[in-house]
Amino acid sequence: MRAATRSISIEAHPAWVFEYVSNPANLPQWSRSFCLSVTQQDEAWIIETPHGPVQVYIQAFSDSGVVDQYLFPSPEVQVHIPMRVLPNGSGTEFIFTLFQPDDISDEDYRQEVYWVEQELMILKQVLEESGHLQA
Repeated sequence: MRAATRSISIEAHPAWVFEYVSNPANLPQWSRSFCLSVTQQDEAWIIETPHGPVQVYIQAFSDSGVVDQYLFPSPEVQVHIPMRVLPNGSGTEFIFTLFQPDDISDEDYRQEVYWVEQELMILKQVLEESGHLQA
C-alpha cells in the first residue's frame, strides 16, 4: 500500500496542538475539504463528508504525541490515518500520513494528498492565530 507523509511546522505549543487535533469536534475548522460537519452521538463521532457520513474514532496518547484516527465509512471498511505531534524547538512538528487503499485510483489518491497539504496549511494558520505558544 502506497503512503504519503506530510509534515508542517507550527508555532504553537505541542500540548495545545495535541489537544486540538485529537478532538474530533475541531475537524470542520481545519479539515474543511473532508469534514463538512461533526456531531457526537453517544460515544461515537459522526462526520459529514462530501461522500456521506463517516464514523470517526480517535486514539490519542499525549505522552508520545500519537494521534491515530480511524474512519469507518461503512461497518466493514476501516481507514487508519496516523498523525504525530512532536516538539520542534519552541513549536511543534505535525506529521500526517495518508495511505492509498487498493480501491482508490492513483489520480484520486493524488487529489486526496493535495487536499491534505491544503488542510495542513489551514491547521497551521488556525493554531498560530490562536496564540497558544505555551501549554
